[in-house]
Amino acid sequence: MKTKHIIESLRSNADAGDVDAQREFARRLEEGDGIDVDLIQASHYYALAAENGDAESQNSLGILLATGKGVMHDVTQAIRWFEASSEQGNVKALMNLGIIYEEGRGVRPDAKKALRCYAQAEALGNLEAGKRVERLKKR
Repeated sequence: MKTKHIIESLRSNADAGDVDAQREFARRLEEGDGIDVDLIQASHYYALAAENGDAESQNSLGILLATGKGVMHDVTQAIRWFEASSEQGNVKALMNLGIIYEEGRGVRPDAKKALRCYAQAEALGNLEAGKRVERLKKR
């Protein structure tokens, strides 16, 4: 009963424009945490929070767009959201951008762009990014 009340409260607050509630409700919909998985609705609530500047939601929406989960596969829009998130210092978004550019996922591979993303993520403390920077420099 308690979980049901939490979900109802999150939905209500999300629908009222609370960005934190939008992000959390979307996460629960995506992961099936206390509610049935619904990737279409998850993408909707991530988009609401993303449009309101929430960096974590921008990254999460980018992931859904890049993978085509709950939304049409759209790498161009995924990049848009990863860039918006990374501009706020979101290391996960920087890594996602780097991977897209390094591996050419839906775009022409671009080692320079990948290196720039990884270097920024490394500067923010991401150890994996540092390994990727070293690997790309050896190419």
